Formats: sequence, C-alpha cells, structure tokens
Amino acid sequence: MTERSDPNSAELRHTLTALETELVLHAPQIAQALLPGLTSDGFQAAVIDFPYQIPAAARQLYQWHDGTQLLNGRDRAALFPGGKMLPLREAVRQWAGAIEGDRRAGRSVWQRDWLPMFTDDWGGWHVIKCAGGSHPILAFNLVELPRIDSTYPDLRRMFESVIRRWRSGAFRQGELGTVEADARAVAAVYRAEDGELPDLTRILKDLNEGPEQTYIDALGLLRTRLYPEAFPGLMGLLETGSVRGRRAASELLGAIGPREAATALRRAADADPDDVVRLLAKKSLSELDTGS
Repeated sequence: MTERSDPNSAELRHTLTALETELVLHAPQIAQALLPGLTSDGFQAAVIDFPYQIPAAARQLYQWHDGTQLLNGRDRAALFPGGKMLPLREAVRQWAGAIEGDRRAGRSVWQRDWLPMFTDDWGGWHVIKCAGGSHPILAFNLVELPRIDSTYPDLRRMFESVIRRWRSGAFRQGELGTVEADARAVAAVYRAEDGELPDLTRILKDLNEGPEQTYIDALGLLRTRLYPEAFPGLMGLLETGSVRGRRAASELLGAIGPREAATALRRAADADPDDVVRLLAKKSLSELDTGS
C-alpha cells in the first residue's frame, strides 16, 4: 500500500493540520518558528547516514515541517514541554552522537534504531523506534537512571494528546518558544484520556513499600495524574508511612492541592525526622499558599 492511499496517512495529515491551527491560536511565536517541510530529495539527503528505514509517519511529519527554528540564536521552539522539534539533519546528528557516546562509554543505553525527534536539551528526548512492525514514541532520559517510558503507540496519537492540552489551556506559550504547563490541568487531561480510575489502594501500597521499580512507576503515575481520590491515602502515608512513603506524600499533597493538607504538611515540615520530608513539605505548603 502506498503512503498516499494509507488511511493512517490521511489521519496524521488531519492531526498535523489541527495542531498547527492550535499553535496559531495559542502559541503564535511557536507557529512562526516551524521550519518549511522537506522535499523528497531533502529528506533523502538528511537521512543518508541513518541505517534504518524511517517510518512513514515520521517521513510525513518532516514533510509537514522540518523541525523548529532557533529563537534568538540559542533556544529551539518546542511543541510541548521538553519537546523541541529537531530538524531531521540535526536528529540524525544527535543519533550518531548518542551511538558514539555509548561506544566510548562501553555501554548500550541508546538503542540503535531510535531516531530522536524532540529534545529538552537537558538529556531528555522523545524518540521514534524505527525497526520492527510498530513505531512507538518513547521518552528517554539519560539523567534519570537512565529511564525509558513507552509514551505513545504512534505519532498521531501523541499529537492528538498534545492538541488536547493546547486546546484545554493546559499548555501555554512561554518565552523564546518554550511551552509552560499547568500541572493540574495537564493531570486532568491525563485522567480523562485514561478513563477508568486505577487501583489506588495498590498504588499507594507500592508507594510506601513496593520494590524500587514499582515505587518509581507508582510515583510517576501519581505525579502525572494527581488523582484527587488519592488524597486520604496520601494523608495517611504522611502521618504513618515509611520514609519513602512520607517523602512521596509530602511532595504530592502540595501538587494535588486541597487546603485541608496544610495542617499535616506544616507538622511534617516542622517535626518529621527526615530532612527530605521536611523540605518537600515546606515546598508543598508554598504551593498550597500560591495555588500553583
């Protein structure tokens, strides 16, 4: 089947058009920073040193726009927080740098079929997996662990999610083409996308006493979703949980935001035996005071 007759191609084209409309409305500086799309010859020239076939969706993306400009000569415009869209030549250059970095370090952290498409410039990328029958979007962070998260099954669904955040006001344009996020509004979009509420009793137990990876997964879920329903359980953890559980609770209660948490957070900030808990509780109190 050719790309032109592929219904997935038409769906992605519609999604990219909708994304550009949202950027024009809500982030005009970012919309103006989108670079022209690549011609077929330009595309082939950009990937000549990349040994994998570029997925059709990624090819279509770069024909739409070949990344974003550097604003004021130093900051590339982003489409979402941490999502500065790399021109294809720069994406291939960063791929080569990652492969060489692994070789010199004698490790294999970066998978060879990953093409970095978006970066935060601080050791974080969103990559597309090029080999195999599916081409998910993965979030890779070289600083944290390193950590790999399966973020979206494909580019279209990633951009549909980005559109919802721009449209709802969860994202807003910052300075120099950055994207600022309202954490609570973003969390509400995540919850709407997820649909069903997960087993919070299990998640809170994992937060308090689960193995390391299970704890990391539970904390990541609660940081991104900020379930209001988790509030009573987090209050319990803050009072009687393990050190790890109290640290997580003292952080999350400020982000979730009910004012009823203030008394318990103030008590933790003043008297918890763990230094980290006290620091996180103080930060959460300031979040409650400012409503951020």
